[in-house]
Amino acid sequence: MFTAFVCTQNFSAKAMIEMGYGSLGYASQASLFFTWSIFSLFTGPIIKKLKPKYVFILCACLRMIWEASFLLPSTRYERLKAGETDADITEFYLQKDFIKVMMIICGGTSGLGSAITWVGFGAYVS
Repeated sequence: MFTAFVCTQNFSAKAMIEMGYGSLGYASQASLFFTWSIFSLFTGPIIKKLKPKYVFILCACLRMIWEASFLLPSTRYERLKAGETDADITEFYLQKDFIKVMMIICGGTSGLGSAITWVGFGAYVS
């Protein structure tokens, strides 16, 4: 599972460069791994309170938020590729600054989910 997830992260980060977002994909990954490393220290009480099987549902939702956040830049890119200009794209959720902020925040939520996942695996197996 982890190998597939990391490959997807790297592929997505490279795609962000091609779509004109520079190193945003890597910044999103950095946000993910930063929050993962910090929250890994504090997830034990969460797992004890929710029990491991419910924790996995929570983790899947948190990680899904990050995966879904890649729809924003790809939607904007497809519209630009179809011939629209920046001025034609008026939706706030497709503005480049909003996308940048959301990618970093969503990377952080995925990091929280990752921290809970790995500590939860240890609690579930033991």
